[in-house]
Amino acid sequence: MVNINAYGMKESNKYHLSRVMEDNFVYNLSMADYAQLCHMSLSTFNKAFRKYYHSTPAAWIKKRKLQLAYERVVTTDATINQIALECGFEDTLHFIRMFKEKYKRTPFHCRKEFSEIAAV
Repeated sequence: MVNINAYGMKESNKYHLSRVMEDNFVYNLSMADYAQLCHMSLSTFNKAFRKYYHSTPAAWIKKRKLQLAYERVVTTDATINQIALECGFEDTLHFIRMFKEKYKRTPFHCRKEFSEIAAV
């Protein structure tokens, strides 16, 4: 019996899609590359992605990269440049702008605030 979920996807396809995205979002792959990794056409990938994540692939990737970056900013001593590269941002200045847009402060100020809170 094939188990179809509320998104109209087989459970195994949903798992595969989420695994591919979580394992590869830090790499600067094209949507065609993601579709190929999921064994789907580009249009099928985009439809399945929107149904499962309620977002576009590009918006989800940006959000996920920034979540990872925030986690690394507050939990590691890695430089901002290292964090930017590890999280898939090729340009540190672009990373800082995106981070500030999302979190309303730069990675440096976020780290400083977090370390001050943790020291209390």
